[in-house]
Amino acid sequence: MRRYADRNVKSAARVALKDNSVPRPCGVTSRPRSEPDFALPFDRDLGHRIVPKRQRYQQIVDRFEQVARANLENPSHMTDICEAIAVSQRTLMRAVRAIHGTTPSRHLHALRLGEARRALKDGASENVTQVALRFGFRELGRFAVDYRAAFGESPSDTLRHSRDCACR
Repeated sequence: MRRYADRNVKSAARVALKDNSVPRPCGVTSRPRSEPDFALPFDRDLGHRIVPKRQRYQQIVDRFEQVARANLENPSHMTDICEAIAVSQRTLMRAVRAIHGTTPSRHLHALRLGEARRALKDGASENVTQVALRFGFRELGRFAVDYRAAFGESPSDTLRHSRDCACR
């Protein structure tokens, strides 16, 4: 019953904001219907040039990946990465979602999985546990499940195949 009451209040508020004869609280304005509901496709970069938003987002994601790859072995918080690339968490979220269709933390997780796979294929590592811990995976079972989902084989199989190839 409460859910329907909330809908009615919200729809009444929308109607009231659209109607110009109803007084509005300070700071609440309504846009004319002719204005689009989306942001302009341009943004200003640090050089005060107008850059298409997609290109700006690509620059942000490139910096994010650069910082993330440099620090894959020492896991850091997303706030630290945002400070390093000089953007807000919201901007980073929008950029990664626009470019890769996922969240920054999931993209970082995928980067770590990829680097762990590269280390396992090297064959230089002694065991899977060392590789998983080196790249910030604290739950080894979860690491194995995620690894299998991403690459179609278990991490130990990858390590075994890399050792077999090295022995031949």
